[in-house]
Amino acid sequence: MKKSMSLIKTSFPFLIVLLISSQFIIGCTGNSAQNSQEVSQVDSSQNTAVDSVKLKLSDSDTIFVIAGKSLGRFELKQEVEQAQLFDILGKADSSDAAMCKSWNMWHLDKRSPKKELDVYAVCDADVDMRKTIQIMRLSHVNFITEKGVTSTSTLGELKTAYPNAESIEGIETSSSTQITLIDDVASGIAFEINNDQVTSVSIHAPGEKIINTYLPFYKQIK
Repeated sequence: MKKSMSLIKTSFPFLIVLLISSQFIIGCTGNSAQNSQEVSQVDSSQNTAVDSVKLKLSDSDTIFVIAGKSLGRFELKQEVEQAQLFDILGKADSSDAAMCKSWNMWHLDKRSPKKELDVYAVCDADVDMRKTIQIMRLSHVNFITEKGVTSTSTLGELKTAYPNAESIEGIETSSSTQITLIDDVASGIAFEINNDQVTSVSIHAPGEKIINTYLPFYKQIK
C-alpha cells in the first residue's frame, strides 16, 4: 500500500504535465483547424466571386461566342423559358418590356457593374408567339469567338478576323460612353470599340443590322 501511494505521488507531477501538454496540443490543433477553415472559406468566397461569371454563362473555363448562334450556354432563337435565363441568372437588374418585346440586363459581378449581360427577346411566331432570344450582348467580360477574337483584341485584329464588318461611328451607350460599333451583319456578330479595344460583343440574327433593332443601350449621336 505504501509502495502504491509512493508511486502515485511520484507519478502525479508527470501526469499533470502530460495532461496540460495534451490540452495545449489539442487547443493548438483546434485553432489551426479553425484558422485553416476560415482561410479556406475566404479563398472559396473569392474564387466564387471570380468564377461567378463563367459559372453563369458557360460550362467551360472560356465563354465561347459563335456569330449568329450562341453566347456561352445560351442560344439565339431559344425560348426564354427553355433557356432558364432567370433560373440561372436570377432577377434582372434592369428590364424594359413593350409590344411583345423585352430587354433584360444582369450585372454579372456586383463588384464590377460594367460586367453585364443583356438579352433582347421578342414574341416569335415560329413557336406560338412565345418569346425567343434575338440579341445577346456581353460587356467587359472575357470571351473568345470562333474566329479567335477576344476581349483583348485590337481594332486591327478584329478587322482582320471579320473583313466584311461594317464600322458605325458616333454611337453612345447607355452609360454615355462614345464607341465605334463594328457589325459583321452577314455573320450576326457585333463589337463595341473604345480606345481601340473591344469592350463588348453582341450576337444577332445573320443579315440583320444590330443598329436597326430597338436597343436601349445604343444611341446614334451623329
